[in-house]
Amino acid sequence: MFKEKTVFVVGAGASSEYGLPVGIELANTIASLMRFEFDFGQLQEGDRKILNVLKHKFNNQNEPVNSHLQAARRISEGVTQTDSIDQYLYIHGDDEEAIFCGKAAVVRAILEAEKES
Repeated sequence: MFKEKTVFVVGAGASSEYGLPVGIELANTIASLMRFEFDFGQLQEGDRKILNVLKHKFNNQNEPVNSHLQAARRISEGVTQTDSIDQYLYIHGDDEEAIFCGKAAVVRAILEAEKES
């Protein structure tokens, strides 16, 4: 059908038909994933896999892990005040920690939704 390599770019709305979260629904999911709460060092709320990514990336060094957890908390508190995670990350484009955490949360949310689709 195609003689050359072809790439199709499809907007996020196309995935909505298949039950994947988009817009405010994705923002709500990300807010939940990023809402890290600990009790005596034990994770009570937030996504364990994202936490493990942060620990692995920073070799369990407390300072960078904690600063990324703070960025995740900012995302959790602010993302639902925007129309989408994309808009939140655009607004906070100078916050490298938030960008990293936001992208990790998007990947996590989409992978989980794809398992269910």
